[in-house]
Amino acid sequence: MNKSKNGTIYRLEVSRSTKLITLTSMAILAVFGVYCILSGKRETIIFSVLALAVFLLFLMMPRYLAVDGCTVTVKRVFGETRIKLSVEEIETLEELGRGLLFGSAGLFGWYGVFVVRGETALVYSRREKKLTLVKSGGRNYVFGVSDEGFINYLKTCCSQRVE
Repeated sequence: MNKSKNGTIYRLEVSRSTKLITLTSMAILAVFGVYCILSGKRETIIFSVLALAVFLLFLMMPRYLAVDGCTVTVKRVFGETRIKLSVEEIETLEELGRGLLFGSAGLFGWYGVFVVRGETALVYSRREKKLTLVKSGGRNYVFGVSDEGFINYLKTCCSQRVE
C-alpha cells in the first residue's frame, strides 16, 4: 500500500500458481511457435493469431489498484478501468474457484468474468486466494487485495449499508 496524488495504491501481488501457469504456457507457446514456423504458412498464421491473443491478455493484466474516494481504478499494463462503488456488502474470499466464464484463469493473472458463489463477478487479481468480494450497484467485483486497510477504507468511505 502506497499513498499518491491519485489516492491509495495497492499493488496486486502475483501468486506462485500464476507464475507457474504463465511460465508453462509461454514455454508451450514457444515450442508450438517453432513447430508452426517450421511447418508452413498456414500453421504460422495460426500461431500468429494465438500469440496475438496471448499478448492481448498480457496487456489486460491488472497491476495495481488505486483507491480515491469511492472510485477504484484498476491499472493494467495498457489502460485502466474506473469503478465507482456504492458498497452494499464486502467479504473476503479464501479462494476464487474455477468458475471462469471469460478472461484469464492464471495466465498473467486472474481477471475477467467468473462465477463466484453462484453469481457472476468481475475479477481483477493476480492471485486466486485471499481476495475481497465487493457487491456494489447490483454487480460483484473481486479484487486481489485482502488487506484490512483496503477493506476498512471501502467500508468507511463508500458504504451505504455494509453488514
